[in-house]
Amino acid sequence: MFDHLFVRASAVARHLNAPCAEERRRYLAYCAQRGDSRTTLLVKARVLRGVARTLSVYPDLHVTIEQVRAVAGGGQERGGTCGPVRSSRWAVRQFISVAGAWLRHLGCLRRPVEPIPFHHQLAEFCQWAQHERGLSKATIGLRHRTVAQFLRWYGPRGRALSAIRVTDVDTYLAHGGERAWARVFIHIVADSLRAFFRYGAARAGARLLARTAGSTLP
Repeated sequence: MFDHLFVRASAVARHLNAPCAEERRRYLAYCAQRGDSRTTLLVKARVLRGVARTLSVYPDLHVTIEQVRAVAGGGQERGGTCGPVRSSRWAVRQFISVAGAWLRHLGCLRRPVEPIPFHHQLAEFCQWAQHERGLSKATIGLRHRTVAQFLRWYGPRGRALSAIRVTDVDTYLAHGGERAWARVFIHIVADSLRAFFRYGAARAGARLLARTAGSTLP
């Protein structure tokens, strides 16, 4: 592919010797098959060489778009486009756009991990379910996912975990119904939340009992 785009042997060698040469070649061939012009392919090839060099710190290329944005400022090679010299802001946008399209084509662009509010309590619940209840990994994984989804919904309300009420759960399940959740899935969510809240109540009761016992000691 590179020998079709570039005339000079030195240019072909630069692109062949840069990181991820085969991955870049396959993507450029895909772009050519879908009808990209030679000028567009030249721009993409030059930008991709800079992208590959910059992302070489991630050998498997599995990154988020935020990670791409974080390195974009220093990854765009000057003079990497045809025509007049572009502004650095434009070059950064081009770097991100080309890198994102390439990584999506490779299946390497990861979705950013959304933080889970009250994740420590959720982790303790899952550990308890494994060690004390002996639940299977599949069951624990399902409960983790369903409870985490609820906590992401509840967290932005800015209230403590102990402030959750039955009406919150009812509202959440109604929200799921509006999003066409299957009845079986709603039942699974309700069952997972019930187990999570019972665990939390038992832990809170145990702590209260310990404090009370401690205060009565001579």
